[in-house]
Amino acid sequence: MHAMSSKRQWTVCATILCISIITPSCMGFVVVSSPSSLPPISHVVFPTTTASMKSGSGHLTRSTYNSDDNIRRYSSLEGDFQNDDESNNNTDDFMASLRSRVGEVTQKETKLPLIVLDSMLPRQVLKIKVVDNELLMGLIRHRMVDMETPTFGVLGRARLEGGGELVHLRNGVEVEIVGKPIFTEEKVKGGGGVGGESNVKISSVMALELRGGRRFEVEGEISSNSGGWTEGRVKFLGEEGEEDEVKDEDGDRFSLARAMMKAKEFTSPNMNMEGSLSLVDRWIQLARENERQPGQIDLLLEQLGKIPPAEEPSDCAFWIGALINPLPALGVAMEIRPSLLVAKTSEERVEVAIDGLFRSIRHMDGSAPMW
Repeated sequence: MHAMSSKRQWTVCATILCISIITPSCMGFVVVSSPSSLPPISHVVFPTTTASMKSGSGHLTRSTYNSDDNIRRYSSLEGDFQNDDESNNNTDDFMASLRSRVGEVTQKETKLPLIVLDSMLPRQVLKIKVVDNELLMGLIRHRMVDMETPTFGVLGRARLEGGGELVHLRNGVEVEIVGKPIFTEEKVKGGGGVGGESNVKISSVMALELRGGRRFEVEGEISSNSGGWTEGRVKFLGEEGEEDEVKDEDGDRFSLARAMMKAKEFTSPNMNMEGSLSLVDRWIQLARENERQPGQIDLLLEQLGKIPPAEEPSDCAFWIGALINPLPALGVAMEIRPSLLVAKTSEERVEVAIDGLFRSIRHMDGSAPMW
């Protein structure tokens, strides 16, 4: 058995910048509203870097052999110098225009609208129902219709174990809006009616499905868009695969190799498990006995797909996190998604995932209940 990691453990706190989670419904939807009492988002500034480009030009001149040729040569060179000045100006204008256009494309690719829901991982699917939240509805319409880019960034917040500091995560995932959002109006009962009767209010409702994609880390300044929502520049992580993690933070060149070896424990037969099942197979077996809705685990496995190979240890770890901390919650595991998102190396992510998986199995089989 693996001992509990000494690293700080995270306990997720489902909170919000401009929207808040209210209740999960029996249909698997999370209901979202926008209470006016929420405080405004504070602007966080991180160091930024800039880059500049230089351009230059040159020209060739033909040889001369007599004074007349020299006169014509000097006269020609004056024209050449003038033409070169014009050429340089044109080149500078072109490069400035090119830099501007490249900057615009880069900005569009790395600047995301950001909202705070629950921490999400790649492959996870979240169904939400938004009630009377014009800001979020406006954002969805903007991304779907105006930008034709059905994505935005989702961040979470977490409280350190033991009732410690509430921290705002800078790491999250880019989510894709799956299909088309459904806009309806519903009657919602409220209090305050005459004679104790409830008032009936017509509310605008939007139902949508989100799927977790690329991981990112917020860089630079977070600011409010003209549309009212929050935007930030992000750096996408893991796009070059595991090769960009040859060393860990301490310069250990073998950290990635160890991560690959440890990741094999997820799917290899384990003598400590009943029937020598692998950790993943044993968890699935027990989870089917504890699912809150019939078919919940089968649907979850369909959404996640096949577990990545051990040669991709980070993807393995995120897959495990999405398995044991599903949406909606199954309630059989400690929250490990924030820890996975902020981990710096593949080895650290795999260790977090193995520890969370073991604890969940022991909780469900009754050998070490957590609550």
